Amino acid sequence: MVQGWAEVEQSTSYSTPAIKVRGKLMARLKEDGETLAIRATFQNREGLPQTQPAQPAVFSVPPHYGNSEMLVVYLPKVMPDLLRELLSHAWALAAPKTVLKNVSSG
Repeated sequence: MVQGWAEVEQSTSYSTPAIKVRGKLMARLKEDGETLAIRATFQNREGLPQTQPAQPAVFSVPPHYGNSEMLVVYLPKVMPDLLRELLSHAWALAAPKTVLKNVSSG
């Protein structure tokens, strides 16, 4: 288990370090080593740049992620608490219902 999230495992994706929940991608370090592709809903993905006006370069959605629920986070500029919140949300999106049920009842 990674960071206290149930069923999370260290893995790789596109030959870069990644974290997955039962094999489903939660987040992966991009090739530049400074950005993290992270699972996010379309609603949250669109809302983040507007809710963080002091950090406009922190979040981006490259064209190749246009139709997927992924967001790119620039790690040197993101606040640690916000990154933890994003990762927790990504975990909840990637985790199977049985894992979510076990955590909420446990």
